[in-house]
Amino acid sequence: MLKLNVDGSHKGSTGCIGADGVIRNSLGEWIGEFAVNLGMGQILDAELWSLFLSSCLIGDLLGAAKPRMICVV
Repeated sequence: MLKLNVDGSHKGSTGCIGADGVIRNSLGEWIGEFAVNLGMGQILDAELWSLFLSSCLIGDLLGAAKPRMICVV
């Protein structure tokens, strides 16, 4: 079993957004993590990116060899 904690962040005064997350096993041991500056956007953008990036990380950790393309406009 894996436990995933993710968060999106938004700095209201500048509009900068970011996303981060950590994955732990059933014993609470660290498995993987990510943190990324996403540039400008809304809080919902940051939250959705955090979910997407965490699913990519889990796929990488589980060896899912599926090509993916990320396009940010």
